[in-house]
Amino acid sequence: MEPLNEFFSWNLRHINAEGERLMTEDELLELFERMEADDLPETAMSMGQADGYMTALVIAPDPVMLHQWMEAIFGQPTLPLAEDPAAQTRLLELLRARYLDIQLRLATPRSQITTDNLFTPLHADVDPGDCITPYQLDADGLRRGDWTLRDWAQGFRTAVSEDLSWDELIEDPDDYHLISPIVLFDLGHNPDRPEQQIDQDDAFAQLLITTLYELMAWWRDPHRRAVREQLARMPLLRQSVKVGRNDPCPCGSGKKYKKCCGA
Repeated sequence: MEPLNEFFSWNLRHINAEGERLMTEDELLELFERMEADDLPETAMSMGQADGYMTALVIAPDPVMLHQWMEAIFGQPTLPLAEDPAAQTRLLELLRARYLDIQLRLATPRSQITTDNLFTPLHADVDPGDCITPYQLDADGLRRGDWTLRDWAQGFRTAVSEDLSWDELIEDPDDYHLISPIVLFDLGHNPDRPEQQIDQDDAFAQLLITTLYELMAWWRDPHRRAVREQLARMPLLRQSVKVGRNDPCPCGSGKKYKKCCGA
């Protein structure tokens, strides 16, 4: 199988791109079925995880190369479905289309959002037998069973954990709460409000969607963007004086640096 980064330069020129447009319901269903098929590697994310992962990448301020996020989704540095090039190309086409679809939906001004262009997470329905309600926690404080949007939230948080730029939001004393709905759906319960059944109340799913639009706006605030661009242009400064190998060791041992801490 070819490495992802070497293949994309050829493959993406041969994908039937149809411009910037939202995906149709049929295309979303096809993508879901292909991502949940048994012929993908076991390392691949579920459709819900992949959708949450891509959503976090779209919202974050720093773009990620196509081959990097697809490598994360497939869990391997090579392309899946090597034995079926047509199916492989179609899957890549649909994933790329969903990434663009997420961008277009979350970039839609609030006044222009309709039921047709509203962003909604792609996720599998949970088998009622796998969803324990009222929820129960195990000995480690983790929720038992499965619940709606669990995989999606896991994928989102995976992307956040891989991107240090999210620390800017998490450490913001005024707006860190914006990440809370994603955390709640990842946990499956609210530690501060044990009585809440977050996956049994549609209001929480609506709150999650609203929060995604707010996160998109937060990162793209003109003032915040200007500050980030200014910091990016600042030269890196050495934090301490460089010590030569024959200089006295700064630890105070009296030995030469090469014979002490520099050994």
